[in-house]
Amino acid sequence: MAYGGFGLTSEFMNQLEFGFHYLRTDFMAVTFLFLCYVAWRRTLFADPMPPAQRLASSTPEVPS
Repeated sequence: MAYGGFGLTSEFMNQLEFGFHYLRTDFMAVTFLFLCYVAWRRTLFADPMPPAQRLASSTPEVPS
C-alpha cells in the first residue's frame, strides 16, 4: 500500500510538472482503485481475535 501511495504521489507530481495526460490520469485512477480493493480485502479477511487470545493455549493448565 505504501508503494502504491508513493506511485500516486510521484505520478501526481509528474503531471503537475509535465502537464496532464489521459493515460497518466487513467493509470492513477486504476492504481487508486486497486489500493481501495487491497484495503477492502484486508478488512474483510482480518482476524477479529486479538493476538493475546490467539496465542493463548486452548486448554487450562493443570495445577501441580
